[in-house]
Amino acid sequence: MSALHWLNSEAFTAFDQHVMWSDMIGNLLGLAALALGWRRAMLTWPVQLLSGVVLVAAFWSAHLGGGVGKQFVVITVAFWGWYQWRRGRTGSGRVDVRFATWRERAVLVAATGLGTVAVASLFLAPGFLPDRATELALEAGAVAVSEPLGAHPEVARTVLARYAVGAVELVPV
Repeated sequence: MSALHWLNSEAFTAFDQHVMWSDMIGNLLGLAALALGWRRAMLTWPVQLLSGVVLVAAFWSAHLGGGVGKQFVVITVAFWGWYQWRRGRTGSGRVDVRFATWRERAVLVAATGLGTVAVASLFLAPGFLPDRATELALEAGAVAVSEPLGAHPEVARTVLARYAVGAVELVPV
């Protein structure tokens, strides 16, 4: 039995839900990376990378492209963090950790907003992605699937209003 086949086999069943080894191991590694991060341990980064790789296997086998994409982001951020951590070491072996500046936070909020609008447009506009999502939903047993919302002005106003509320909450007045 290959490692990938074993990772995608069932570990146990709880509440009529099948829990796969890859899901369980990947999420436990993610929690371990979180605990290591709290302690500011260098081991945080390789554990987070391993968690991402295991969860890519889990999502890939379940044909969940969004989950795979998210884990690639996690892996990229873990590589970046590890690189920054190693680069930022002082003579004592410690790393100076700081909070993001207000400018950095504003850039992150703007990037998050732009990314949300970009991804939302994939789901709201007619075309390949909604057609494929409809097809997969029906194959999975959905009784009904609605059409994409499209470029209706009310949808645009709602998305922008929610983004504005989130941005205002992050910036002190």
